[in-house]
Parts: sequence; C-alpha cells; structure tokens
Amino acid sequence: MGIFFPSKRLMPSEFENRFRSRLASAGLSSRKVDQFSDMANAALYEQGSHRGIDRREKEQLIHMLRERRFQNGFTEKDIDRIEKAFENEV
Repeated sequence: MGIFFPSKRLMPSEFENRFRSRLASAGLSSRKVDQFSDMANAALYEQGSHRGIDRREKEQLIHMLRERRFQNGFTEKDIDRIEKAFENEV
C-alpha cells in the first residue's frame, strides 16, 4: 500500500499458530499444509520490514500454485481453499 497505509502482513508466528490450522480446517491434508508452508517460507522469513506475507506475495503464491498445480500436486479446489483462507489475513 505504501508509506501512509502500511500493508497488512501475515507474520510467521500467526502463520504457524493460526493459519496452518485454518488450512487444515478447510480440508487440506497435513502433507499439503506442510508443502504449502515450505513454499511460503521464503516470504515469511524475509529480513526486516519485508518479513511476513503481504497481499502481493499472497497473489504470487496463489499464481505459482495455479501455474504449477500438475507439478506440485495441489488441485484447483486445494488452491481455492488456500486463497479463501487468506481472505481476512492480508
């Protein structure tokens, strides 16, 4: 968003404590929750003010999942569940 309206970010502790549970509750298997967590780690653990996942990074993750769904094993329904879980987070 910018200087006057800082972007809302999903921080690593929130991801581990709340978001992973939300994904499991949405119907993702524990293997897929772990797999998505591995994919999100680069954004989650950036240094400084870039730490966490913002809206732009969420959109990039979802786009990557859709583009590579045949390689990563996520179905369109799995990706929709992940995207919905992000709705109120970033």
